[in-house]
Amino acid sequence: MDLNHIKEFVLLANINNFQEAADSLYISQSTLSRHIQSLEKELQNKLFERTTRTVRLSEFGKFFLPYAQEMVCIEQDFYNEFYQIHKQVYEVIRVSTIPAMAPYHFTDVLARFQKEHPNYRLEITEITALDSLYEDLLRNVIDFALIHEPEAMDQRLQKMPFVHDWLAAAVPESHPLAKRKTVSLLQLKNETFLTMPLNSIVSRNFLSACKRNGFSPSIAYSGHKEDVLLSLVQNSFGIGILSRITAEYTRHEQICLLDIVPKIPTSLSLVYRKDMRKTTGKTEFLKCCQEVSDFYFPKAR
Repeated sequence: MDLNHIKEFVLLANINNFQEAADSLYISQSTLSRHIQSLEKELQNKLFERTTRTVRLSEFGKFFLPYAQEMVCIEQDFYNEFYQIHKQVYEVIRVSTIPAMAPYHFTDVLARFQKEHPNYRLEITEITALDSLYEDLLRNVIDFALIHEPEAMDQRLQKMPFVHDWLAAAVPESHPLAKRKTVSLLQLKNETFLTMPLNSIVSRNFLSACKRNGFSPSIAYSGHKEDVLLSLVQNSFGIGILSRITAEYTRHEQICLLDIVPKIPTSLSLVYRKDMRKTTGKTEFLKCCQEVSDFYFPKAR
């Protein structure tokens, strides 16, 4: 069997769309279809059920998929180890992370790992969309993702808790609630809010909590820049909603932080595929994450 055709089969099984899979592979749809047909002929079984609009795995395709994934992973592991032994080339470990790494000491993880393991290389990207992030994990485009933990997660993914956090309200010193330590959402329901991007888990958790309390919040600003958000709070533009640890790290003068009660959790976890092959580099990276988490956030697990 042609291993390249097997790789194409694994990608198509994850995407379920010939055109999108072909575009990802930089080949034509007809070429991809021909390769899949060649593989099916060799296996003497149909791998996909095709309709005019969709493609889905056949029963045999479902049976074959874990073996195909294993073959692809074995090839990747072989080349990683081969290059390290014979050419001293590092294993590349690909990590996607929330923009606010520093408050959670994840920058410490990256710096420590790179210092202790110079023969491995980290490739770090910033998360832009959750939906594509999960697809990238399942398609082995990335190895790990540091994210605010969602309420529900694909069963094919594994999480390693990194830190427990919760949402806080940032108010200017002049606000009537500024001297309080805690505040309920109902006490804030008539305020104007400033939040993280609306598609972020932090904002999703906040909006879900508002809905449970029977109101829809008025949001005047949403964006990735915590310093911009807090500057707007400082100038009495609205009430900032962000994670407690991030708020403490970027807090401006003349701003007070109030814990929202009941607490709205926004814990951070390292997420990866359950069936990820734990090479030496990936195992050491997980170990480094655990040790940094235990040092700064001993109650995370």
